[in-house]
This record gives sequence, C-alpha cells and structure tokens, in this order.
Amino acid sequence: MDSTRIEDSRAVAVPTGKNGPEMKGSRDVLREAKSSRNVFRWLLCALLLLAFALLQHFGVSAGTLMQVGYLVVVVGALLTGPAGGAVAALTAAAVVGPLPGANSHPLIYLAVALAAGLAMDSFRRRLREQEQAQLATLVKLAQDAEPGDEARAHCERVAHNAWELGAAMGLRGKELEDLYLAGLLHDIGKVSVPRDILQKPDDLTLEEFLVMRRHARLGENLLGTTKRFGNVAKGIGAHHERWDGSGYPAGLKGTQIPLAGRILAVVDVFEALTSDRPYRMAYKLDDAVAKLREGAGTQFEPQLVERYLELVERGRIRMDGNHTWAGQE
Repeated sequence: MDSTRIEDSRAVAVPTGKNGPEMKGSRDVLREAKSSRNVFRWLLCALLLLAFALLQHFGVSAGTLMQVGYLVVVVGALLTGPAGGAVAALTAAAVVGPLPGANSHPLIYLAVALAAGLAMDSFRRRLREQEQAQLATLVKLAQDAEPGDEARAHCERVAHNAWELGAAMGLRGKELEDLYLAGLLHDIGKVSVPRDILQKPDDLTLEEFLVMRRHARLGENLLGTTKRFGNVAKGIGAHHERWDGSGYPAGLKGTQIPLAGRILAVVDVFEALTSDRPYRMAYKLDDAVAKLREGAGTQFEPQLVERYLELVERGRIRMDGNHTWAGQE
C-alpha cells in the first residue's frame, strides 16, 4: 500500500443521483444527539420522582415531603424543561397530598417548575447557538484548508461512514456525535500545509511528506483549545496512528489509540482507496477491500475492518460515485 499517498486524503465529489445511503449533515447529527440526551434526562426525572414517591413509605412526614418536593420539582425542571417540570410538579403534589390548612403547594410547585424550566431552556438555547457558531467556523476553516467540492465531499463521506461504523460498534449519543464531527473536521490541520503540496500531482518528497504529516497534530491542537470539541480533537489527532504502533504523530499502539482514531483510520483509508486522485484512479471495489484486509492487524484494528466491510457489503457505506453499491450490482 502506498502509505504516503493513501494518507494524503483528497477525493472527488459524489455525483448526484447515485445509489447509496443518504448522507447525514451536521445538523442531523446534532439533532439526533440532542434527542438521545433528552431521553436520558426524562429517564433521570422519572427515577427521581419514583424515589420521591417511595419516601412516604419510610415514615417521612407530609411537611418534610413538601419541602423535599421543591427540590424534586426544581431538579426535574432543570433536567427536562418547563413541560417536564410541570409533570414533576403535579406528581410531587400528588405524593405530598393534601396538607392541613391552605393547600397552595401544587400551584407553588407549578410556578417554581415553570420558572426553573424556562431559565434552563434559555441557557441551553444560548449554549446551542454558541456551539453551532463554533462548528460553522471550524467547518469553514476545514474547507479553506483544502478548497473545492472534492475535498468537501471527501470529508462528508468520512464523517458519514465513521458514524455508520461507530453505530455498528455500539457508540451512542455524544460519543457518536463527536465521532461524526471528527470525521467532518479530520483534515482541518491541512490549513497549515502549503497549497502546492496539497495539490501536487506527483509523489511527495520525504520533506513534503513530513510537512503533510503535521496536519493530524495541528488539527488536534486547534480543536483542543475548545472545551466542547476536546474529544473531537483526540479522534483527529489519532487518525493516522497504526494498530502496530508505527503510525504518527505519537506512535500509539493497539487500544492506546482512541477508538475514534481507530475508526477514522479505517474509514479515511478506504475512502482514499475508492476515490480518484490526481496521481491515480480509484481502486476497484474488490481491490480496495483486499487492501483494507491486508492492513488488518498492522495498520488497522482487525475487528473494525471486518465490521466495516460488513457495512460495505450491506450498502451502508458512502463511496465515490464511480463505484457500484454493494448489493446493487
């Protein structure tokens, strides 16, 4: 395998109208991850209400229950927003039951729930807006690093295929979201690589290749400065590490390599093999599969190679439009 050129990941755009799985966009990924987090928050709220309801079976007085109920309502609203807070308030009021004298606690519970829920919704909305603005800036920087539809399509396919492999390996929620973003931004470090090296139609010299190698560490450093994209940065920094420890930039071996980096290594190389390059035509699909198997145990984690090729066989992997989709030949 021509490792110098396989790692120089340039690609051609996917022609429209070709068969294959629909590619995810970054908004789709963020929406799915948000939905997963919302389910988790509602589950926590339900468990909290169940624990609160059980308190009455341990001899806790109604007055104490009412006071604890305020905490339960606030936490429920912070977890799930105004709607979940209202549910928590009504449930807490039912658990406490009627009290001697005025029974205004259900209304107070509702007021507290709505106030806390609306405040948390506003806070989360600002965080999402900041995150989307940061992501838009990073995507623009990644596109500027290697302009053109070809490079953009390559990164989108890597992101989509990394998502597919990550999901097949059991990743969910934020882990899967971060993996997708690492795929989308994996070549962002090339912003520091001279354009004449990126676009060179011939083999790179040793000096040029050493310059090219810097992009993985530079990409990691760039994203590592942001708290939100810290885990994304780890995947980017490790996507040229090798299973046998002979990769770069850190020479990590086996499971020392972050899972995101191991996944991206498989996905990025297969994407490079199945795409046309200025210096060669794309490999035939059977030849690309053979090359990937050849690297199992040395360049790639064997289990990931086998699982990825299963996805190729099932037609779940997005490839350059010059290829026929597996299962549709």
